[in-house]
Amino acid sequence: MERIKTGIIGFDKLLEGGIPKGYCVLLSGSPGTGKTIFGLQFLLNGWLSYKEPGLFITFEETASNLHAQAAQFGRDLKMLSKKKEVVIRSMPEEERLNENIIFRMIDEAIKEYNVKRIVIDSLDTYANNIISYEEDIPLSDHSWQKRVIYRFIKRLQRYPQLTKILIAETDEGTAQLSKDGVSEFLADGVIKIEYMTMGGEYSRQLKVRKMRSTKNNPDLFPLEISTKGIIVHS
Repeated sequence: MERIKTGIIGFDKLLEGGIPKGYCVLLSGSPGTGKTIFGLQFLLNGWLSYKEPGLFITFEETASNLHAQAAQFGRDLKMLSKKKEVVIRSMPEEERLNENIIFRMIDEAIKEYNVKRIVIDSLDTYANNIISYEEDIPLSDHSWQKRVIYRFIKRLQRYPQLTKILIAETDEGTAQLSKDGVSEFLADGVIKIEYMTMGGEYSRQLKVRKMRSTKNNPDLFPLEISTKGIIVHS
């Protein structure tokens, strides 16, 4: 099985060398655990180390905020995005969305820039902000969110040439893998980052909850956000 290396220090060896090519991987955690930085590194390392163009679709951040985050670990995302080596598409909350707009964006990035990696930040914001053509269907908010995410992930899985990271929020201090309760079952892999109390101070910990066709280590591993980006102490 071909595996896609994230290039994140200490992480790929947890997955027998990397994420299986074409997988949809859910990356979940509470706010501030480093999920966006993980996604940025996945794309930046993809181009700088392996010459694989990437696409970052965000419903939460501006391009300038992402540039600033990448600069913290010494990466010039602004330059790479100008060259379309890492393509950023920021979708403001007030913009009217439907899933066809997003997939048209993905199709264009594949055709124009030959992207191989994609990060969606985040599933929760996408589901909450999307404007659906089926608004007249009487569903509760949570049922509607689950339906939107189910349809979105199933459609993403039709792109076997893309390796995908889907960021999702969880509440701090819970065992939940997502707020929607469906994405962790649909995804090919689940990575959870959380805060753990150690000696009275908070420390980030990473766990590979599942990864299909992979013998992964199920233990918790300390995660550090340094000037080199994320380091998993494994």
